[in-house]
Amino acid sequence: MHLNFLLRSAWHAKFLPFAAVILIPFALNSCAHTSDRQFAPGYSDARLSNLKTFYVRNDSEDQEDKQPLAADLVSELNSLGYKATTGSSQRPPSKVDAVISFSDQWMWDITMYMLSLELQLREPGSDTVFATAKTVRTSLVRKSQKEMVRETLSKLLKNQ
Repeated sequence: MHLNFLLRSAWHAKFLPFAAVILIPFALNSCAHTSDRQFAPGYSDARLSNLKTFYVRNDSEDQEDKQPLAADLVSELNSLGYKATTGSSQRPPSKVDAVISFSDQWMWDITMYMLSLELQLREPGSDTVFATAKTVRTSLVRKSQKEMVRETLSKLLKNQ
């Protein structure tokens, strides 16, 4: 019996480091969170400082499904002191400083959650993208849709 215990202990001593090397990256990956912002060449933070009015464009094929997300974006922009409207028209119905387009990705893990949200700031006339921000949160660090909107808009507009 004593020998059997030693054999099991030796096996565990060899197996545990190997298991840790294999399992730790998977565990850490499930807690991933990234948030980044990028500018198109020739654009910088200076362009953002002049923005006061936005048009949130809901050009998704699932416009009805995306309307709550567009409404959350408008609500958050308004709460930050900006003036924002939403719609599905390619061109804003009134003069605005920038157009915001968005894409989201949802995943299932016991419940549905927003995996990523990407926002693009566009020139109203040319529709040229001049800044983007993206937030990715996996299941264990998930946030609600409103929190993802707040986090991504803050990253995009640097209101952190």
